[in-house]
Amino acid sequence: MSVQSVETFTPYSTATATFAALPTWMNQYDAERINSYQVYEQIYWNVPETFKIVQRGSDALPIYVPTARTIIDTTNRYLCPSPGFIMDPDAGSDTERAAMRLMLSKFFRRERYWSKFNANKRYGIMRGDWLWHIRANPKKPPGTRLKIEPVDPAAYFPVFDPNDPEHIIAAHIVEQFTNDDGTFIKRQTYQRGADPINNDGSDTTIYNTVALFAVDKWESLLDPPVTIITPTTPLPPQITSIPIYHMKNIETPGDPYGSSELRGFERILAAVNQAVSDEELVLALEGLGMYATDGGPPRNEQGQITNWELGPGVVVEHGMGSKFERVTGVTTVAPMQDHLKFLISSIREGSATPDAAIGKVDVTVAESGISLLMQLGPLLSKTEEREEVVTDVTTQMYHDICTMWLPAYEGMDLPVAALPVFGSPIPENRDAKFKEIMAIWGATPPIVGIDWVLDELGKLGYNFEPDALVAILNETQARARATDPFGSRLDNEEEETGA
Repeated sequence: MSVQSVETFTPYSTATATFAALPTWMNQYDAERINSYQVYEQIYWNVPETFKIVQRGSDALPIYVPTARTIIDTTNRYLCPSPGFIMDPDAGSDTERAAMRLMLSKFFRRERYWSKFNANKRYGIMRGDWLWHIRANPKKPPGTRLKIEPVDPAAYFPVFDPNDPEHIIAAHIVEQFTNDDGTFIKRQTYQRGADPINNDGSDTTIYNTVALFAVDKWESLLDPPVTIITPTTPLPPQITSIPIYHMKNIETPGDPYGSSELRGFERILAAVNQAVSDEELVLALEGLGMYATDGGPPRNEQGQITNWELGPGVVVEHGMGSKFERVTGVTTVAPMQDHLKFLISSIREGSATPDAAIGKVDVTVAESGISLLMQLGPLLSKTEEREEVVTDVTTQMYHDICTMWLPAYEGMDLPVAALPVFGSPIPENRDAKFKEIMAIWGATPPIVGIDWVLDELGKLGYNFEPDALVAILNETQARARATDPFGSRLDNEEEETGA
């Protein structure tokens, strides 16, 4: 019995049909990964060369529907919205937490971290991977030495422990580099320990090296460099983590990289573009009309073949007895529209992108929390899984900034750390929330204090002085009692019990 060979399946198998020539200066798996980043970005931006649309006529121009952009932007909108940070309340004193909060706020603002976060997140959803790189320049003035920047995932090549495939012992950031001597691979390497391959864990020093390598010999830690740009240099002893932080959009067990949100939809996205392009051609032909004749092509006075002249008010004369008639084609595009809607609906269902998520929702559904949650459930479940990955990696990065990089380069050694927080992905009904707060405040017996009410109203954008708010709430309670037929009896009961 013969066994058929099966082509190796990878996270990029569904995109290989759209690949151009693979890069030759890396292994095939990484080459497919690098190409997939570019392909998914091209699909997002509707680059015409990405999909091979069948031309139904010489003058027909393909139309590309931004379906992929809808999927990516909607996922981006609901994943980790309104990023921020808080200080870990279980670490340090109030004074220490306040000092670190101020330092981080200045650092993030100076580095435009929040705008970079949103952009990096969108492209991470698009490509499948997104990364951060922390570095420092000790020669700069105090308070400005740290830098945080996104890394193109196509430049990221981790090195794993041969005995533990989940443990990273080094990481390369690479790019092709050309000078007068030829083309090389410029590689910056962070490695854990002087000999990371044989490191038993006792050497926690992180070393940094920048060098040029031959294009066919650069991936291994043992490959000899052609030129050393920055000799192997240890980072400060406080820093014990490789300063590259990798977030995967869709995690696959055992795979070192993530997957694009568009993975698996390439063929159906191409079908959508083909369908709408065909429909455009049908509409054009139906308007202009298509004709048939058995009399041969028209000729000019010299007997040479010339073009037909068709148009409003133009009379076409042809040979005696020759048949010349208009061909009736598609008289309605309704079947095409139904097919197109089916394709787009299939993509949105498969990617958990309901109409409610893109703003196409009835007001009664929007105001009904349960109905809205049911429609958004698949999308919220999907983004919740993604958010766990982002939260875990970002928590580690914030911890390293607070406990390693700031002590090493800014002299700010405090026993505190920051934690990432994100806003609610669902727009809040402020009117309903306000009524809920008032109802809880007016509960009998009381279950919350004035501080809780102030905090909750502050989240809605209301800022009251405590004394003024107490007076307002007491007056509200008094009015409620006045309209309550049992209010007077409750007052008497409170007087009798001394409440």
